Amino acid sequence: MDYLRRHPGISLSGLAEFLGLTLPSTSKLIQKLVTQKVILRRVAKDRRRVSLSLTELGKTSLAVARMETHQQLTERLNKLSEEELTTISAAMRILGQAFVKGGKNVNVS
Repeated sequence: MDYLRRHPGISLSGLAEFLGLTLPSTSKLIQKLVTQKVILRRVAKDRRRVSLSLTELGKTSLAVARMETHQQLTERLNKLSEEELTTISAAMRILGQAFVKGGKNVNVS
């Protein structure tokens, strides 16, 4: 859902490519989220392109999920030793370099 937040109006095929899923699998997933009213699916005038975006409910749900995840991560990290936190910090720097190449995000699917 965060990808949709950052790319409003993305096509179904564009989202499928990012997720590394087939078009039918992505379509089925999106249909469930449309039914739950978190994603809005719009069909273009030529009917060949479908654009996707988050609804207000979707944006709110994403914000709540991010906040709860941040809180849980903070609680868990606060229980670690200084040495463990240093190790995690070093690993995060390495991961950051591995996932960004030439300024482009790498799809890990």
